[in-house]
Amino acid sequence: MYDSGRYFTVTGRHLKGTPRTLRSAQQALLELHRKAFGDPDNSDGLAPTQEDNIHIPKAIRKLEDEELLRRILRSRHNLQFARLYYGGETGDYPSASEADLALCRALAFWSGGDRERMDRLFRKSGLMRPKWDEPRSEGTYGELTIGKALEGKTDFWNGPSLDAHQDGEAEVFTAAELEDMRFPEPRWAVEGVLAEGLSLLGGRPKIGKFWLAFALGAAIASGGRALGQIPTEEGDVLYLALEDNKRRLQERMRCIMHGGQWPARLHLTNAWPKTGTGGLDILDEWCDAHPEARLLIVDTLARVRPIRSGRGDLYAEDYKIGQDLKALADSHGIAVLVVHHLRKMDSDDPLELLSGTLGLPGAADSVLVMKRERGKDDATLFVTGRDVEERELAVEWDEALWQWVHRGSSEEYRRSEARKEILELFAKEGEPLSPKDIADAVGKKDKAVRQLLRSMVQDGEVLRHGTSSQSRYTLPEGAHDHHDDHGASPSWEDEDPDMIVIDFSDLEWEERAS
Repeated sequence: MYDSGRYFTVTGRHLKGTPRTLRSAQQALLELHRKAFGDPDNSDGLAPTQEDNIHIPKAIRKLEDEELLRRILRSRHNLQFARLYYGGETGDYPSASEADLALCRALAFWSGGDRERMDRLFRKSGLMRPKWDEPRSEGTYGELTIGKALEGKTDFWNGPSLDAHQDGEAEVFTAAELEDMRFPEPRWAVEGVLAEGLSLLGGRPKIGKFWLAFALGAAIASGGRALGQIPTEEGDVLYLALEDNKRRLQERMRCIMHGGQWPARLHLTNAWPKTGTGGLDILDEWCDAHPEARLLIVDTLARVRPIRSGRGDLYAEDYKIGQDLKALADSHGIAVLVVHHLRKMDSDDPLELLSGTLGLPGAADSVLVMKRERGKDDATLFVTGRDVEERELAVEWDEALWQWVHRGSSEEYRRSEARKEILELFAKEGEPLSPKDIADAVGKKDKAVRQLLRSMVQDGEVLRHGTSSQSRYTLPEGAHDHHDDHGASPSWEDEDPDMIVIDFSDLEWEERAS
């Protein structure tokens, strides 16, 4: 293969599905060469290249040499580096060779161990001299010096953050300038539920989080309806199903598609590196290769996050992983949905239910919390976020579709068929009714009706009047307008001021209540 003396035709036309940016890919080229022609023969005296397969973060590869040098000079080691690189000063070292090695070690750290870049930058430095290319028994002096600098080295710079604002390059603007700025509307993966940016989906184990996330991915990949109701724009989806094997994924896909065509734009994997060992960079590269991607699902967070040190700030660690995933989402304009678990302790605040510290939801753009009682076919999906209206949705498991289906707001859904039946009865009769009147009319047990009426009073759906032995119930004033056109509601002024209000909101209409 050649790196010079050859010509390539560049048309400027972009081939769909390929990256839109040019970057150095020396390591990938060497790997391709190795697969095609076998391992290189080192009998020609070249220095061994065991470090060639060090993963160089994409964020570093994308930097031009001049930009990398600027970042080095902005670091706290800038003076020492500048003396070596620009001044060629060796007075602080026992010999010029020691100075060469010190510069190469610095270049190794900042380049991510990129041999090619280390050599290129050294040649531009004040230490460059003919000795660099002098042959030795196992390669040139320069090759051996680079090899020695990389020997045993495991700590490298990870590169600038994907989000420039996290790297200290914030843009300052005035309020007047902000007024005139125009921004595109947020892109929705699922309108009203899942916007671009980082979203967390929390839920207890085995309550249906996988089926919810999996069906969302399948719907978007095929341009179908999410949650059985919401139209989506077709796009590429990557699902990191890290707690499932291929057999189980195949079985579940068959359930969701129920005979339909399987979407070619739903990309699946059940293995992925952790974010601290190249996983985040590979996600970034996948997004580059799929510019029409709409959604990336990580199931679960625990499978990709770095192992906790046990000595660090837990909040900072949680915020950092959230910040990194958010930066990935923002840089590509896609939605990243991370599946996470809930803590055992209950809380009235859904955000406090997420396992870990508040650093994780603090970094996220939106949070979805799924709650379901064991054995029930319905669940609630709490949604809140920066671009998402805070609300609680009702979802129900649809056996025919084999997925969770949106049934409106949870408040509306809680109004059971029994409640609807009672409300319709009040609207029809247009007069106060006793529990016995209602029980006889709807054909239910008197005790069960009384329990449900208490719950409806607590929820403000009906009013109770009189003593417990002679209580009557009516619709609230004006409520008739929402149920029928029978005219004005009756006036009933002698409401019992000593009425005891008990929270029975969790009770449901059940025959066994009797």
